[in-house]
Amino acid sequence: MQVFNSDLNDRSGYQRMNRYLPIIATSVRYFILCWLLNACYAFGEELIQVPITAYHNKPPYMIDIEAEQGLYFDFVRLLNEKSHVYHFTLTFIPRNRVRNMVIAENFGGIVLGVSPLWFDDVAQTKYLWSSAVFHDEDIFVSLNKNPFEFLDASSLVGKQICLVLGNYYSGVSDQEKQLALTLLHTSREITIFDLLDKKRCELGIVSRSTYRYFLDHENILNQYHVSKALHDQFERRVLLAKVQQPVLQFIEQVLKDWPVGEAQ
Repeated sequence: MQVFNSDLNDRSGYQRMNRYLPIIATSVRYFILCWLLNACYAFGEELIQVPITAYHNKPPYMIDIEAEQGLYFDFVRLLNEKSHVYHFTLTFIPRNRVRNMVIAENFGGIVLGVSPLWFDDVAQTKYLWSSAVFHDEDIFVSLNKNPFEFLDASSLVGKQICLVLGNYYSGVSDQEKQLALTLLHTSREITIFDLLDKKRCELGIVSRSTYRYFLDHENILNQYHVSKALHDQFERRVLLAKVQQPVLQFIEQVLKDWPVGEAQ
């Protein structure tokens, strides 16, 4: 009789267990599915796409846009190597278009290699600004056969000067009429050397970094004269819309290990 009662109890227990097995199996499957989904999300989560604009289509900053060669591309590659949140892409856009983008009310982008003075933001209140990415200088270049030395503004009176279209040159761009200047604009800084060779202008203003690159890659060592006095010294920085504060914080972290110096 005791055996019979025990057998009934066992059967009753099995029946209760069988009733819960589908529920348990469903719960296990749900748990596994959630784990797999979370794992897929963790490993396959898309990075935040962050486009960066630059308008200095000249060496050493942008040597070959299609091949992504140049210091600007090197810097963007470093940002991507350091980030697990953002993916940065660099695009060349001409200076005038960049300026129109920046002054638009809905501007939310990023511009690489610029200075607050060039965007009417000396007080740095209109936009966010990074620390220096590169140090650079603008220099006066002329032919050795007709060397130009800058002493003061009066040295420029009546001169024919080659400049890059859309760029701002302090004391030149804003003094064209006062100094009776003849300004010849070109689309690329490298072209200034050709215009000097053809005697289309008496002097040009170029970045020292570009001039050094030209010296290293072209046979021009004794062709040009560089004025002892500079036109300007400046830092190339990153301009960001105010909505890009988290990106600025990340860039500043990367810049702590970036070898800021004169561009080579």
